[in-house]
Amino acid sequence: MSSKLRPRTALFAGLLWAALAFALLTVGPARAQSVPAGTVVKVRLLEGLNSETTRVGDRIRVQVTDDDRSGLDRETAFVGRVTEVQQASKTQPGIINIRFGVIERNGAWQNVSGGLYGLNERDVREDASGRLVGKQGGGKRDTAKFIGYGAAGGAVVGYLLKNKSGSAITGGLVGALAGYLYSESQKDKSSFQKVDLKEGAEFGIMLDHPLRVSRALTALR
Repeated sequence: MSSKLRPRTALFAGLLWAALAFALLTVGPARAQSVPAGTVVKVRLLEGLNSETTRVGDRIRVQVTDDDRSGLDRETAFVGRVTEVQQASKTQPGIINIRFGVIERNGAWQNVSGGLYGLNERDVREDASGRLVGKQGGGKRDTAKFIGYGAAGGAVVGYLLKNKSGSAITGGLVGALAGYLYSESQKDKSSFQKVDLKEGAEFGIMLDHPLRVSRALTALR
């Protein structure tokens, strides 16, 4: 190689390495998403739920909705197990409770801890980042569940509250009547129904602990 070409070759090689370094700095390693504890993730059912047929231990999958504000990717799915089922009768509503322990995305998974939570404005507020966060403390968070109520069907993400007059149900309806708030005493037993949620019904999952999700999750084996 002539002495005249060597400086040009060296300059080209230097520019090439600089471009590669810039690309690596721009792309960087797989970034992690950090979601604080108390965040309420909006999800939708991937299959129906019914308190007459659901059993304790059943596996439940839900997917993050397009309008969720948590920052999680839309292809993220939460996987949980049914922890409580009660069939409806004349004196008690149908109940289903679920705890979520895993998130899945692109064929990979990561542990998580979360439970059912309502999406009504009385249950959630928007923080400075735009995320939805729960207003209730840890005590109610642990007891939130689907409760069958109302002649129109569907269910409530709510709580069973004991008082002097008996039991009261309070919460926000999900499904076709999402957003409707109510508080009814057990005296209106005619409104007790089975939990009957269709595929696509939307509700919230409150995160018990901070969640740091890498884009490169542990591969399923």
